[in-house]
Amino acid sequence: MDGKIRVFLVDPAPEMLRLMDAALSHEPDMAVVGTCTTGEEALRGLKGVEW
Repeated sequence: MDGKIRVFLVDPAPEMLRLMDAALSHEPDMAVVGTCTTGEEALRGLKGVEW
């Protein structure tokens, strides 16, 4: 992924996830690799991410 910092966002508020994702999309050295609203979802989602 081109040496970018990979970020997986977790927040119970979907609107906050959208805002954080939008803000980070403007950072050339960062990439959002996933989002979810619970810790359980995060653990499942992180298994599918290539770090």
